[in-house]
Amino acid sequence: MININHMIDKIPPAWKRAFIVIFLACVILLAPSFFLWAASGFEQDFFQIDSCLDSGGAWDKENRTCIGLNRPD
Repeated sequence: MININHMIDKIPPAWKRAFIVIFLACVILLAPSFFLWAASGFEQDFFQIDSCLDSGGAWDKENRTCIGLNRPD
């Protein structure tokens, strides 16, 4: 059986810090995005729906279009 602690001890401390910073940055950036996507019921048009509602339109779920705006989608 491989002793993982022995292998980890060979990694330079600067690399360990860099890995931790990169890992935390990914978690901080990706976790909220995943949460919003999950909260929307994994809706594939989440960002289109959000921008439609933010601009005062209404989302037609059946036709997957924004209603009430004077711009083509």
